Amino acid sequence: MKKLLLGAITLAILAGCGGDGSDTTTTTSGATTGATSGGTGREYPTFNLGTGALLQTSFVSGQGRSTGSSRATGSQVALIKSVQFRNDANDFVPSSDQILGDEIRVQLDGYTLNTKAFGVTFGIGQTSKRFLEYPMEIAQFLRVESDNSLTPLTPEDSIAFQPPVPFDCDVRVFAGRVSSVNIRLDDSMVSFDDVAGAVTFNPDLFVASNYDLIHNRITSSFSDYLAFDISQMPTGDRPPLSISGDPADRVFFSGDGYGISNGLGAASQFELLSPVRIDSGRLNTGSPLGSGGGSGIGFGANWFILEDQDPLATRLTSLIGIWKPFTQAVNSSEDVTVIALPSSRENDGIEANEEQQILFYKRNVAGKIIDLWYGQVYYNTDGDQTAGTFRAYPISTVTDAVPTQQVDGTISGVVITSGAARRGDWQLSSPPSNWPFGTEGGFGVYRR
Repeated sequence: MKKLLLGAITLAILAGCGGDGSDTTTTTSGATTGATSGGTGREYPTFNLGTGALLQTSFVSGQGRSTGSSRATGSQVALIKSVQFRNDANDFVPSSDQILGDEIRVQLDGYTLNTKAFGVTFGIGQTSKRFLEYPMEIAQFLRVESDNSLTPLTPEDSIAFQPPVPFDCDVRVFAGRVSSVNIRLDDSMVSFDDVAGAVTFNPDLFVASNYDLIHNRITSSFSDYLAFDISQMPTGDRPPLSISGDPADRVFFSGDGYGISNGLGAASQFELLSPVRIDSGRLNTGSPLGSGGGSGIGFGANWFILEDQDPLATRLTSLIGIWKPFTQAVNSSEDVTVIALPSSRENDGIEANEEQQILFYKRNVAGKIIDLWYGQVYYNTDGDQTAGTFRAYPISTVTDAVPTQQVDGTISGVVITSGAARRGDWQLSSPPSNWPFGTEGGFGVYRR
C-alpha cells in the first residue's frame, strides 16, 4: 500500500469576513427548503449552495512514486508564503496581498502534499469567476541539516524566485463549490545552487509536469463531492471495491469525477474511478479545515485523501477534497429524485452536446436509497438548447470499463438562466424491466 506524507493540510474553512485573506470569507447558506414546481405541477429538486466559493491549492512534491517522504541531510525546502491566480493587475484572487496563516514548506526531493485554501466572493448576480495566469512565487529556499533543522539559503525578507512570465492556467470557481488546483514542484524543476548563489529553474519540466495535455495550461477541478449512502441496497446491486472486493456503501459525484467507498476512518477504502483511476484512498469524518466546522459553504465536516504519487494524476484531479451527504445539499420531497451535475469545464453557454453527470435515485419511506443509476445528460443535441438526451446505467456497473444495461432517454423543457441550464424534464419511452424510476419526471441542475 502506498503511503502519503501530509506535509501540511491547512485547508481553511470560509469563516470570517471579506475574502481578502486565506481563511477569512463569510458566505451565506443560499438554502432553499423543499422543491419547486416551476409552474408545471411537477417538482424539481433544489439545492443548498452558498454565495461564496473555496479555492484550494495543493503543492505536490517529489518526482513520483520512487521518491521517499523522509527528510535527509542536504534536502532543499521551498517556502511558499503567497498563492495567487489572476487575469491582470486589477483582477486576481485573493483580492488583496495574501500572507498564508501557515507557511507551506515543500520538500523538493521527497513526496509531500501541502494544501491551502482561501475564500472567493462574487458580485451581485455573479456566480462564477475565471483566472488565466499563475504567477508562481517562492519566498525562500531552506536546507535540511543533520539534526533536521532548517538553514536559510536565501534571505528571509525577499522573494527568492518568481518566473519572469506567469504560467498559463484556467482556474474556475463557482458559487457554493470548491475548486482545486494542483502544483507539482520538485528538485528536477527548481533548486538553489548554493555554490553559484542562484536559483536554477527548468520551465519546460514545470510545464510538462503541470499543464493539462488537452487544455495546454494548469487547470482546476471540483474537489467537493456529494455522497450517496447505498448501504441499504442489496449487496449484488452495489459496486465492489477493487482491492478488498467489499461492496461499496457510498458513491460520490462532483460533476468532474466519481468514486466509491467502504467504511470510514483509518480502515476505510476510497477509490476514485473518474477522471483517473486511483484505488488507494481514505474517507474521513471530522475536519482539517479549522474550527469553522460546517460553516460557510457547508463543506467543512468531511474529507477524503487519495494516496497516489503518480505525476499524471495531479494534472487530472485533486488528491484531497471534501464531501457531504446529499441530504445536506439536495431538497426533494419525492421518492424519485433526478439531478444533473455540471463540470467545472463547462462553457459560458450551452453548446452542442454539452455534457453533465446525471443521477437517478429512489428512496424508501425512511429516506434510504434503495436504487441509484448514473450516467450522462447531453444538452442541445439537435440545435435546440431546451432539449437533449441522456443515458443511464445501474450503479453496480460504475466500476466496469464499459458499463452495460444502458438506458436511453430524452430531456425537454430545459430552463436556461444566464446561459446555464437550471432544470428540465426527462422522458423514457420504453424502460426495461429493471428500471425503477417510471417514464418521466423533472430534474434539477446542481448549481447556485
